[in-house]
Amino acid sequence: MINSSKILKIIFFVLLIITAAELFYFFFYQPRQNLSINNNMLFPTVTLTPVQVDEVDKILDQKTIKAMEGFRKGVTTKAILTLEREGFVKDIVLKHGFLKFDKPGSTPFEYALKLSIENNGAVETFYYSGEELNSISASVQEGGQTNPIDLNTIKIGDKVTLQETQDLTKDVNNSLQKLIITKLSE
Repeated sequence: MINSSKILKIIFFVLLIITAAELFYFFFYQPRQNLSINNNMLFPTVTLTPVQVDEVDKILDQKTIKAMEGFRKGVTTKAILTLEREGFVKDIVLKHGFLKFDKPGSTPFEYALKLSIENNGAVETFYYSGEELNSISASVQEGGQTNPIDLNTIKIGDKVTLQETQDLTKDVNNSLQKLIITKLSE
């Protein structure tokens, strides 16, 4: 019986040493991971241009975006982003609709313009609110001249360019300063 108690003590001390080693690794040796809570996790925002993009297909340099996250109010007074896109209209809907998100509890985004552009097999879809329609203009480029047109004249299959200007210091739902949709003659 004495022999079995010695064996149990040895097993207990071996398990105690293993547990102590695991705790040491967990608290002292393991590299620290950033456990800060992102505000976007607490207060999700609606993205006006929800696009599923593979990491390879992203055009914006992710390091630049990370660096811009460090901009502070008071120091940075203006951050304007101008995007230029070109392609063919794959879909255009100029009436109110709702964009529903997969995330439970999220509020659907009410849009007044849905525009899908395709170029070289890539498709991007953009949603603009009724309020943003005031910042959107359309034109046609023919014979070296650009003339204003009604947004309703843009149809599926038209070749267009989009020049979008956003103020990155504003909320994503209010960042659009202007959008010029130019229908290109072929």
